[in-house]
Amino acid sequence: MENTLCLQYTALATLLLPFIGALLTACVPQRMAKWICTLFALLATLGTVVIGWLFLAHGKADTTITLLQYGNVALFGFIIDRISTLIVFAVVFLGLLVSLYSTGYLTTANREHPTRAATAITLSC
Repeated sequence: MENTLCLQYTALATLLLPFIGALLTACVPQRMAKWICTLFALLATLGTVVIGWLFLAHGKADTTITLLQYGNVALFGFIIDRISTLIVFAVVFLGLLVSLYSTGYLTTANREHPTRAATAITLSC
């Protein structure tokens, strides 16, 4: 039960990290935006690694976490199994690679892609 609760909080935090990062990226000065973007993409990637590790420590048992329900109907939640842990890691890790690559041209010298585009990149993670 304790492992499932830790898995639930880690999954929820990993889901919310890119949105928090996008809000912070939009609010910070332009010179810090690319670092905030990369930091939150890295934190989300580490969150997926922790989810995978907790899944393995849980005995590879499929876990259903319901976050919002109406009566007996689950409206929002997570299903953590072998495929979902693999897919979430691949997607979030790819988002990290995109944010790392994009920081090279998100400078004030590049007029085609202003630094505020880092917000959109963070949301894509």
